[in-house]
Amino acid sequence: MSALARKSTLPFSGFLVVLLLIFLFALSVRNDGSSENPALPNSSSAVKEAAGRQGKVLQREIDRIHYVFGPPTSNSAEYGGWIFFPNLLHKDAVIYSVGLGADMTWDLHMMQQYRTVVHGFDGTPAHLAWYKQNKHLFDNKVFRRNFFHHPAVLVEKDGIIDMALPSQHSVSYSIQEANAIGFKQGTVTRVQGKSLETIMNELHHSHVDILKMDVEGAEYSVLSTFRKDQLVCQVLVEFHDRLVPNGVEARDKAVKHLIDLGFTPAVVSYSDSADPDGAVTFVHYENCCAIRPKPCRFVESFFSM
Repeated sequence: MSALARKSTLPFSGFLVVLLLIFLFALSVRNDGSSENPALPNSSSAVKEAAGRQGKVLQREIDRIHYVFGPPTSNSAEYGGWIFFPNLLHKDAVIYSVGLGADMTWDLHMMQQYRTVVHGFDGTPAHLAWYKQNKHLFDNKVFRRNFFHHPAVLVEKDGIIDMALPSQHSVSYSIQEANAIGFKQGTVTRVQGKSLETIMNELHHSHVDILKMDVEGAEYSVLSTFRKDQLVCQVLVEFHDRLVPNGVEARDKAVKHLIDLGFTPAVVSYSDSADPDGAVTFVHYENCCAIRPKPCRFVESFFSM
């Protein structure tokens, strides 16, 4: 090919690259509600007003997350399904799964599909009994190599805490402060609680790629302790507003704190009024780029050309 021919094909090749990137961007923005208003359902008027003022800023951040990191996915549409961004996973990914209960569907999926190491945390009696009874189901090479079980619960500060089964619950324990619907009599138990800082220090982890939390009302106090210097990329949390007095306000406060730290509610998943609990996937762009810089470097280098 002549030099003139090569020269004439370069602009066209660049044009194709731009078209491809625009197409991928459009797909990512359409995926899983990324273009929805980032305000959470049933938010208090104060948070709705704040979301209204910050809506465009949050929306741009949501679009950037979907564009750079690709579309999110879920391990299942059934019970036990959680939405996360798989392109951010890597061979040394650190995953904390907090509040295992009697369902480890997501944990097994992460180990089998992505070959990631999962640290599971739950020290409640119902979970420990279930885990002991069903441990034979997990007697395989992937599970033995990739799963680490920790009989403790994630709380705002270290110590022994009192927990109990909320009314209508059979497995998932709550902290004593999550008493909006009352507790079953005779279910109070004492469990070892550890803060995120303590857990990361004990496990010698400098970062967490995914922190998944299903902790039946303890999420509000735990999230309020998050700090800027803690390198966490994705936070997958189920909010249990019905279990906590003034639950909507508590959730709004926790969400605002995460946004102030730089997290973005990238995916909001609330089902219906029959199931008032809802899950939110938060992503911290800068933290994710610090942990897994390759996709960020590519985009930054492209737009700096």
